[in-house]
Amino acid sequence: MEGAEDEVMEVTREELHAWIRREVEVEVERYVLDLRAEKDRCGLLLEKRQRQRNGLLKLSQSVADCELVIRQLYSLLGWDYKDEDSEAEDEPPPLGSNAVEEPSVSMPGADAEGDPIECDEKSKLEHMLVPSEASSAPQEMDSFLQSSCSRTRPVCGKRRHALRGAEVSSTLSLPPAKPLSSGIMVSSVSQTLALGTSTEPPDLLEQKIKLKMKVLARRKTGVWLPGEIVEILSREGKKGVKYKVSLEEKPRVLVSGHHLAFDVSPLPKRLYVGARVVTKYWKDDTYFFYSGILGELPSRKNRLRFLVFLDDHTPTYVGLPVLRLVCRPLGDPGADIPGDAHRRFIGEYLKLWPHPPMAQYNEGHTLNVECEGVQRTCKVLQTDCSLMQVFFRHSGHNEWLYRGSMRLQHLVTMKKVLQRKDEAEKKKKKKTGKTTENAPNSATSTPAAMINYTPHLCSPACLEQVRAAVPTEELRKSNPLFVPMLYKFRRQLFSDPTCAPKETKRSYTIFYYTPCGLTLSTMAQVEEYLHETHCDFLSIDAFSMDPCVSVAGAHPRPGKMCIPDLAASLENKAVPCINEYNYLRPSKLSYTSVRDTSHIGVDASLDFMAGCDCVDGCRDSESCSCRQLTVQGTRWRPVDEACGYTQKRLNRTVVTGVYECNGQCRCDPRTCSNRVAQHGIQVRLQVFMTRGQGWGVRCYDDLPRGTFVCAYSASKQTAAQDLSVKRKERAPAVVPMTTRCFFDGEDHCYIVDANVEGNVARFLNHSCSPNLFQQSVFVDTHDLRFPWLTFFTKTRVKAGTELTWDPRCVEDDAETILG
Repeated sequence: MEGAEDEVMEVTREELHAWIRREVEVEVERYVLDLRAEKDRCGLLLEKRQRQRNGLLKLSQSVADCELVIRQLYSLLGWDYKDEDSEAEDEPPPLGSNAVEEPSVSMPGADAEGDPIECDEKSKLEHMLVPSEASSAPQEMDSFLQSSCSRTRPVCGKRRHALRGAEVSSTLSLPPAKPLSSGIMVSSVSQTLALGTSTEPPDLLEQKIKLKMKVLARRKTGVWLPGEIVEILSREGKKGVKYKVSLEEKPRVLVSGHHLAFDVSPLPKRLYVGARVVTKYWKDDTYFFYSGILGELPSRKNRLRFLVFLDDHTPTYVGLPVLRLVCRPLGDPGADIPGDAHRRFIGEYLKLWPHPPMAQYNEGHTLNVECEGVQRTCKVLQTDCSLMQVFFRHSGHNEWLYRGSMRLQHLVTMKKVLQRKDEAEKKKKKKTGKTTENAPNSATSTPAAMINYTPHLCSPACLEQVRAAVPTEELRKSNPLFVPMLYKFRRQLFSDPTCAPKETKRSYTIFYYTPCGLTLSTMAQVEEYLHETHCDFLSIDAFSMDPCVSVAGAHPRPGKMCIPDLAASLENKAVPCINEYNYLRPSKLSYTSVRDTSHIGVDASLDFMAGCDCVDGCRDSESCSCRQLTVQGTRWRPVDEACGYTQKRLNRTVVTGVYECNGQCRCDPRTCSNRVAQHGIQVRLQVFMTRGQGWGVRCYDDLPRGTFVCAYSASKQTAAQDLSVKRKERAPAVVPMTTRCFFDGEDHCYIVDANVEGNVARFLNHSCSPNLFQQSVFVDTHDLRFPWLTFFTKTRVKAGTELTWDPRCVEDDAETILG
């Protein structure tokens, strides 16, 4: 542009240099700060990498040490340890198959004929697997064996061929090496050793007793001491062979063959229940050898350990390395036991094995146990398979007991009761001329089938054998509370042991024993068990924890007139009719078990109903939308979250109605706990002629509180105008408000007429003190005008009691809703 001049800023050379210097200093200072921050970050990263490197080095060294220990253990146990590269491995086995191979087992300390030989490695093996005073390594060794045996593919690309069943042992919480005063430890014997389950000695050649053989000899105190055989004496004219043994404390002693034990771990195939053994017994951090009877062989039930009953009646779990086999045991296993009581116990135990009676106790239970000849009160501290540790209050000491010991007052009392019953039954059969030679001994067989539990995770396999064991016709005739017993469940009534014997009021508890041996003491436990096993043939309302409710039921009474089934097989249970006074029959009735509402315009379409998406049997009321409908109906007063069904029983009236699951729901109708009335009658009812009140209904069996009895069904529903002539004379002066006021333009109501067509509910009599209450239930429609009219027990009802209800309660409830 003309006249425009470029603007020029005049600076001197010194000012320019000063400005450049300042800018460079700022940039350099900023660059230095960035470098320092980067240096700090690199330092932290370097420290982190160094820690990781040190950790990996330690881990690598630990793996190498573990592999070295495993090699040593395999070498001492005579197993083959194989190393294979992961690239050379075969394809993994399918799910459900064993991912490990069985090793070839050859136990140290035995030759080809099965005779024990001296082994220098024996002491090393015991040092590694048996607790000692100088080291606490056994506890670490047990935990290491647990983790190492549970892995089929360890680090470093190697594969160890371990015993089958190691995965199972890894899931069990094995106790440490010395959880008991008696020295419980984990056995190195696995299930692949194929230990027998017989109480008879195996058909093997006797092990030879040789000179200079290391043995254990029994002294008069009952303690077995190590020694060496120096001479074998065979006396002429006398039975048996004597052995002269040189001991450390005493130069020489002369003992019999049943007082000698091989000082080497026996072969598993020579062990059986009832074998006479010697084992290390720990007490006050010291051990000594003590004799006993082998009570259990290793299995998953006892975490792969041997149970030994010592001669002083002390039970203990031990491992194979600490067991010693008696050289020449007597024919009777209990003949060498000093105490008479313990000898009788061993005899009964071996007679009832493999199902000896055992009591089921949990931690915290109070019970009476014999101590020094007197029954003392004690408390269960912990349980370990077949053993439990109790605390005696009078002396303050702890003791481990076998759960089937005759020192338990509960088992002694049960045995006496069963013996009296068995004697009475034998006398009764003797009077009737029946022989009792082949009769089973109920005093011994009943407890054996009663309590026998193996720790496991319950699954559908627990009920697989009993799923289809009961015919449908037998279920139809049985008491619903007795149905679990048909499926091998057991129900027992126990009194509180803390109550004094002379107390008039005693508290009782109900326990259910499942087919797999699990004990259930609450309805919540029963519900959880049915859910875990996916039980679709037993319902939760078939169980009752009420000790006053009997599952035996009543016997039918003879009558002059009897109709076997008034319902003509339309109900789940037969509804007989009986007249004990005359031959009068009920009026002609067209029996129906469902209601017909099609002619009055009830829309039963599923499109107008809500459904839930539950997969847990609708046990959670907060997540089930159908149960929430029942809860939301109580919002006119403080919301009652506990309203509705509880384990398929209704303990109190829900004035606004109960909403059951329907066809829109995704829950299984067989296991849903929110489906009760729609399943129909489940209890056994009988129509009978009463005294002065015509026909009535009574129950065959005891009914717990809240049990569903029946629904009032009829074939047609008519408007109230049809009965207006009949109601004019007795119509009240003030018509009470009902829910009909919510329907615009509709001031009349509908009635259920069962005069010609109906079900057993039409025979229910009225009473001012009823034992039933009426409940509105919405099943096939959510229309408030057409609920199902159902009846539930208001209280516990004994067998043979007439069932009655009060119709006035219905009007009172409706008035309560509307204020």
